[in-house]
This record gives sequence, C-alpha cells and structure tokens, in this order.
Amino acid sequence: MKARRWVAAAMLLSGLVACRPPEYTITAEGVAAQVEELRAGAGRATVAALAFRRLGLATFGGDSDFEQVFTVTARRAGEVSVILDGVKVPAERVAASLSSEYIRWTDQDSISVVRVGPERDPMNAWLIWRGAAGKILFLVDAQHVDRFNDVARRMAEPVTGLEVVDGHDMVAVLSSATPRAFRVEGSAHSEVREMANVVGLLPGKRPNEMIVFSASRDHVSGTSAILELARYYARRDRPERTLVFVLYAERTSAPALFDVSGPPENYGPPDDFGALHFSLSVDPTHIIALLHVDRIGEPADYREAMEAGTKGGNERSLAAATWVTGYDRSTLLELMQAARGDSLQPAFGPDPYPWFNLFELLSNAPMAERGVVAHAVGTSPVEETGTWFPDVNAPELLDPAHMAGVIRALTAGIRPVVEGEATPIRLDR
Repeated sequence: MKARRWVAAAMLLSGLVACRPPEYTITAEGVAAQVEELRAGAGRATVAALAFRRLGLATFGGDSDFEQVFTVTARRAGEVSVILDGVKVPAERVAASLSSEYIRWTDQDSISVVRVGPERDPMNAWLIWRGAAGKILFLVDAQHVDRFNDVARRMAEPVTGLEVVDGHDMVAVLSSATPRAFRVEGSAHSEVREMANVVGLLPGKRPNEMIVFSASRDHVSGTSAILELARYYARRDRPERTLVFVLYAERTSAPALFDVSGPPENYGPPDDFGALHFSLSVDPTHIIALLHVDRIGEPADYREAMEAGTKGGNERSLAAATWVTGYDRSTLLELMQAARGDSLQPAFGPDPYPWFNLFELLSNAPMAERGVVAHAVGTSPVEETGTWFPDVNAPELLDPAHMAGVIRALTAGIRPVVEGEATPIRLDR
C-alpha cells in the first residue's frame, strides 16, 4: 500500500512538472516577433496588457486591470493684455506661460521684472527663468525679434503636469522700454487628458522587496525588452524578490530626447508623466532597484563616444557596451558587471555621454529623486543635438540579435539582486 502511495505521488509530481511551460529563452527570433507585433497597430498598451494577462502576472497596487490610469492637466494662456507707461503693447509682441487661471498685475504688486538687454540671448535667459516660482515680467530688447519669436513659440506650449497649481506665471514682452508703470491682465484655459501606464506584477517570496523593470512606450526596443523580460521571469521558478514590469505612457511632447538650445545646466527633459505618476504610486522604501530600458535597438560605437566625452580616451572603453546612466550613483553597475561574467556580450559600462546628464533626464529620474537605486540602460547613439540618431523606431535600424544580447546580459547581471543574494547601495554625491 505504501509503495502505491509513493508511485501515485511520483506520478502526480511528474504531471505537475510536465504541465509547467518550459523556461523561456530570449532569442533574436523572439525579439523580432515581438517587434513586429508592436508595429501591427493594435496599440502598445493593448499588446502589453494582453501579454501580462497571458503570462499570469498580477495587477499592481489593487488596480482592477493592468492599466494604471491617471490624468494630466494642460493649461494654456489665452489673450494677455500688457500696458507699459499707459501704452498698450501690440499682441504680436506679447507671449505668456500661465499656471494660474487668471492674472492681473500692476507695478504696485510683487512682480519680478527681468530685463534682457541687447547683449544677452533671450532664449538662454528664458531657460534660466522658466522654472522660477512667482510672477515674472520678462522684458526683451526690441532688437531680439527673431529670438523673441523663438521664446514665444516655446511659451505657447501649455503648462502641463499631474496637477497644475498656481505659482508660476511669466509674461514676455518685446520692448526696449524700461517702464515705470505697467498693467498686465490675462487668463488661461485648462484641458484634462487621461493617460495610462501598463503595470504587471510577478510576486516573489519577499513582497516588500521589489525590482522594477521599466520602459517608455514611445519606442519599440525598450517596450520589446520589458515584454521579453516578463516572459523570461514568468516561466521560471518564483523569484526571491517581487518583480514589477512597467510600460510608461507615451510622452506628451515631441520625440526629441531633450532641449539643448541653451547651456548644459539648462537642458530639460520631455514630459514624462508616466514615470512621475508611477514613482508617486509606490513606497520607495520597498524598491530595491529600478532598471529603465531605454533605446537598445542598435549598438553604438561605445569606444568613440567615450573618447569624445573624455576628450582623449578612456581606459574603461568597452566595445558594443550597454551603458548605464549614473553609474557612480550606486553599486549596481559593479554588481551587474561582476554577475554578467566574461562570456556574455555586450558588457556594461558607464554612460558615454556625461555632458548630457542622462541620469537626471531619462525616465529613471523620478524614482531616483525619491532615493531609489534607479538607472537607465541603453545602447543607441545620441547626436550632439541631444536627439537619438537616427529614428530609433525605424525598422531597418532595429537589430533583434543585438537587442536579444542586451536583454540576456541584463538578466545575467541583475540575477543576484533578483534572487536576494545582493543589494545595491545608493552612493549619494
């Protein structure tokens, strides 16, 4: 009788093992198929949510489905009237960016008056003042007509955020006058737009220790990587730490990487409200690390980029490397490089574009601001203008074999962290 029980138990165990899907292998063919699915037109959010459901992932934070819905408010200035020393300024010489729904200023109020004389570049001055709190009257010398028009076009873009609150209003005027008296009056209207991240959860043995893999749905390579990582981990034994897979909502601004029209300290990121919303929806003390997979569609000449960045070469140069932003902000790069070993390519290396400050401009930044070990990884080259070169979603430029190699290297590098054998340490500077 006892022997029969052992046989029955063995048969049951054998059946359970046989029913479990085989472990997923990341291949160039699989990546290519994923890329094509994302191009098919069903919508990347739809494709991702369906993939998470098929993999048996859990929803995040009590959400009823995989979409983490949020709203973004855009406030755009309407007509603004400016009177300087009793003379009304023509409308074409006035531009405004308003976070308040209504403004009414006079020279008797607490207004910051900024004067941009003939010797200054109005765009550079605007880049400095655009983030300042308060009420700003921005007077641009009349000889700067072309640059004023450039500033006006930028100011015409709506003030956009998860929540737009009063506190930053700027009115620019093309005038050589230094007015003793002024009166400014105007209003703005608001539009609310619904957006959504797609988030899937793979519960680990430690529910309050999470590793986040993220990408933006703007680009195919990062989105493909997150879906491949989800497949890889969902078909393996339960991880020690909980894994979160996030695809951020598309950005609301143009697809350029960031604004480089001024000096480097004023470079500004595109609107990345998906990453910001997600960072505010989690307890940062539960996040062990975040890896944001940026553009990995093609290899860059890493050695050349490093040499350009260091003006004369760098011994850390690695051929066809996957670069990690803010490599010196934590011990994560060191852990990943050691775990990757010497056999897997591409290797991990420091960000070869330090002058762009990508650590604070890519989608890892909101979580890093909250004290989390959070880095972005990428391989695609960046132009001197701050844009990805060339179109990172162009079919002929996405290299599935290269992408598969990067994703496999990521799984190898992050393995000790996933399994709870190592914990990266944040190095604040």
